[in-house]
Amino acid sequence: MLPVVLLVGLAKGIFNPSQAAAFTAFYVVVMEVFVYRDLTIKDDLPRIVPESMVLVGAIFVKLCAATVLVGYFVQAQTADRLFEWLTCGPPAQQYLQAHSDSIGTCREAVDALARANQTAGGLIDSKLSFLIALNFFLLLIGMLMDIFSAIVVVVPLIAGIALHFNINPYHLGIVFLMNLEIGYLMPPMGLNLFIAGFRFNRPVPDLYKMVLPFIGLFVGALCGALVPRLPPPAPRPPAGPPAHPPPAPPRARAPDPEAPRRFPPQATATPRAMTSPSRTSCAAASSPRTAPRSTPTPPWRLRPTPPQRPPTPPSPAAEFGLPPASAPPRLLNHHAPAVHAHPAGEGQRA
Repeated sequence: MLPVVLLVGLAKGIFNPSQAAAFTAFYVVVMEVFVYRDLTIKDDLPRIVPESMVLVGAIFVKLCAATVLVGYFVQAQTADRLFEWLTCGPPAQQYLQAHSDSIGTCREAVDALARANQTAGGLIDSKLSFLIALNFFLLLIGMLMDIFSAIVVVVPLIAGIALHFNINPYHLGIVFLMNLEIGYLMPPMGLNLFIAGFRFNRPVPDLYKMVLPFIGLFVGALCGALVPRLPPPAPRPPAGPPAHPPPAPPRARAPDPEAPRRFPPQATATPRAMTSPSRTSCAAASSPRTAPRSTPTPPWRLRPTPPQRPPTPPSPAAEFGLPPASAPPRLLNHHAPAVHAHPAGEGQRA
């Protein structure tokens, strides 16, 4: 029941792989303690938890060593050399010599021949031959290494070759895991055989006949995985009533020409010397235009009003018609002719 729940939960997106692992641990504890009652909370759980932590620590040590080995493979370019050794044949070397000005490695020559639908003449020159060779290689790896270290070390070595033959990463992952699991059970050096013999206190050769049905089951599933990729199923129509289309966004309104603008232009004053009153009146009479609309001046354009000075009190000299004291004295010219006012408005000399 647990595998069905995990597959459905992962397919429906109910939980991710980390949450699936936590759910599996919780499910096992509930079944062993409350259903089968093989374990007790007071006596068995305090003993099992430290042992599990020791096992996890051992796995982490293996992963650290595998990571160091992968770093060495990267520095030594082992993946590229393995690719050239398996796929680069005489045709690829001839193509490399003919195009040495534009191609520098044999891998580029193999890729160029693959794009031209031509064989490179190597040990592995097709997708089927690569999958068959990969199966035997992974069976050997599964008998000698644990699955965690094998994933960390072997995947970087074969990923480039699988990408060259256009193998889907999910397809490669299924073939990889199934071969490793068969290698775990494969006599005479399968890792699960030693673990089962230690757990049940039985010699390892007695377990060979017991694991043969499981090996046959895995081999049958592996042969199905080697079949070329099946076409994806047709998409099913969505269940339930059709969703309503989202409302259309509001259309932008056209600007109103009569609305006042935010920053009105400043009116330029025309000098009086350049404008004649008669011309202005004639132009106004000949072109009947409406009066310009008065727009309020923004506050930042208003000038501050200067402070008003207090009125100056009148001086005593101004009351008697005398000039102010600060004014210079007026000089009288006795030789200038006197001018008298005439009723007609013209001056007459005496």
